[in-house]
Amino acid sequence: MRIFLIGYMGSGKSKLAKALSEELSYELIDTDNQIEAHIGQTVSQIFDSKGEDHFRNLETKILSGLSEKDNIVVATGGGLPCFNNNIETINKGGTSFYLCHKTQNLTDRLFLGNEDRPLIIKYKDRTSLHPFIKINLKRREKYYFQANFILNGDQTIDSLVADVLWFKNQIGQ
Repeated sequence: MRIFLIGYMGSGKSKLAKALSEELSYELIDTDNQIEAHIGQTVSQIFDSKGEDHFRNLETKILSGLSEKDNIVVATGGGLPCFNNNIETINKGGTSFYLCHKTQNLTDRLFLGNEDRPLIIKYKDRTSLHPFIKINLKRREKYYFQANFILNGDQTIDSLVADVLWFKNQIGQ
């Protein structure tokens, strides 16, 4: 089985993926970490030196390589499902879960740790960050809502793990 966690940056995909991989004894794959290890640069450095389009193509390449792996939990980058028909690849290759959050919750979460996020680093206060997230999230939700299952991202990690395991059992995998 392949479990894909999708959602906006700061939604908790990496933390949930780690908890799920431990619970299920599955391999943990974080697509941003895979890209950084492969290229030898941070996501921000790749954005700065090669641009967003190059980064999105790297994401697609990493994603296509996952089709041969089993028993994995994948934390995708926030934009990965939204480009290059990646949401279709995700849903054909595994079971996807969208960690859904309200815009204000994402703003609060991201404002505290935005120094490593190339799309939001320029926002120095919540007042300017909130409208950006609202607009960008609205654009991305048409992809996120194509996930097989939607989770309330405001739950604790333990609750989210329990929800994913329940859904996994319902589909018989």
